Amino acid sequence: MIAGSAVYAIATKTFQWKGFRDAADTARHILGGILMGFGGITALDCIIGQGISGFSTLALGSIVIFVSIIGDQWRH
Repeated sequence: MIAGSAVYAIATKTFQWKGFRDAADTARHILGGILMGFGGITALDCIIGQGISGFSTLALGSIVIFVSIIGDQWRH
């Protein structure tokens, strides 16, 4: 996937390097990753698993997580 994306981006001349603005931005991203990892472990599954497999079994926790994910995406 990574190699295919790179080849496509280079072929269409849309490839560009991205990075963080500063050390504080990097720290926020690291903290966010840690919190997401902790949340995934606490929920006994990752958020994608909760949204796909858990929602299909109508598990209440999975429905709440799925709705929260969708709501968060609309917010941005």
